[in-house]
Amino acid sequence: MNEAVDESHIRSRQRCPDGQSPPLETPGPGPRPVVGAPCRGGREAATPAPRGRTLPGRARELALAHARHNTAERRHLEEEWRKLVDERLKAVERFGQRDTPVLQDAGSFPSAVLRLEAPPYDFDWVSGSGQGIEHANRLTGKYDLRTQSIGRGTQSVAAGVGFWFFSGEGDPRQRFAALVDYSHVWFDMASFYVADNRQHTRLWVFGASEKAWVAQSDVTPSWSDHVGWLDSSGNDPEGEEGRVSNETVFRAAPNSWYQCWIWSAIELYADSGFWGLAASSAEVKISVPFAVLGSL
Repeated sequence: MNEAVDESHIRSRQRCPDGQSPPLETPGPGPRPVVGAPCRGGREAATPAPRGRTLPGRARELALAHARHNTAERRHLEEEWRKLVDERLKAVERFGQRDTPVLQDAGSFPSAVLRLEAPPYDFDWVSGSGQGIEHANRLTGKYDLRTQSIGRGTQSVAAGVGFWFFSGEGDPRQRFAALVDYSHVWFDMASFYVADNRQHTRLWVFGASEKAWVAQSDVTPSWSDHVGWLDSSGNDPEGEEGRVSNETVFRAAPNSWYQCWIWSAIELYADSGFWGLAASSAEVKISVPFAVLGSL
């Protein structure tokens, strides 16, 4: 995001002392975050180097060199493989037409010292990578992501929602928990090349006074997969959906403001060459009905 939040996004129901209000600057989880390497301080995370001329890539080319003359058969295999890729992509498209699952109510809480946050949240964020579909809506507490790479190298998208938290007296072990409803579908497949498929959901907390991320936790749903040669993996066409309670802990200084983020990132990789290409695709939908600061 790296932009000032509109004042209308700061809710009047925030519990804060008279004359105090949250800072308007919101760093967002980071510009175009890469799943395997968290962005810190607004710096761009490194993109993995292309694998085409790596040692495994050169070994693959050498191992297949004897078949180079059989062009007709190679083209036939490539056509059959592309048909299979299209079938799996259609399954992902059908999944994308489904709504985010609405599960049973969370139920009532026992009496406890806690703060409950629910939509509308204070802000939302998308990476703006231009490499897929990414939506986020602070009003509903929902976001969704989709991208694919058909022999096109690295593709990444990210999005999330968040809110301000005022620490009051502070807490050396401040708990930040979020209920997450999710659904996702993904696959990766290779035809003598390689593909990666990674998605991570995260709870991050940024301290306004610390000017740093004070908590960075990977939570459910998350996955990481790699295929090569003629391997294939994924959970398509059915996909997966569920509800999970995620949490992280951070040190909250007294009388300080903190941004609490729930966000996700997808990073795919698929290479291609003379012998064919790899494919990787993923879609995830997240809904955050509420978040809790404190202990149940």
